[in-house]
Amino acid sequence: MTTMTSPEINRAEPFAPSEPVEMIRHAEQLRAGVEWVAAQRVRVSKRIVTETRTITVELRREELVVERTFDTSGLAGDSTAGSEPGGADGAPFLELVLHEEVPEVSVGVVAVERVRIFKDTVSGTTLVQADLRREEIEVVDVPSAASEVDQRRP
Repeated sequence: MTTMTSPEINRAEPFAPSEPVEMIRHAEQLRAGVEWVAAQRVRVSKRIVTETRTITVELRREELVVERTFDTSGLAGDSTAGSEPGGADGAPFLELVLHEEVPEVSVGVVAVERVRIFKDTVSGTTLVQADLRREEIEVVDVPSAASEVDQRRP
């Protein structure tokens, strides 16, 4: 704030009506400007988060199905198809290989999102308040010595 001083007035000199008397009145004015200052610092980074995912995979497998039929044709001794000698007791046997699917799990990295970061300037208003001082000029009518004598007479 600015310090205001009152002008010097010499009260000993008589007031001469033919000469103009001037006083300058001062007042404070409120001016507002802006300054660009750092308000916040932001750090942008990526991090890896591990989460467990469960998915359902449909699997197939071969199962052995035994179908028994009774031979009524009399060909019970002719069962050489698919049989091989060499069992523990020399009896023929049939060997089958059963298959099944097993899940294959692989993890791959794919781009899922692009994030763009930018700065934007937002405008707004704010109220600024301050106490301002001003000078006031006051004119006081001071009676002269002759008018004081006239007022005392009855």
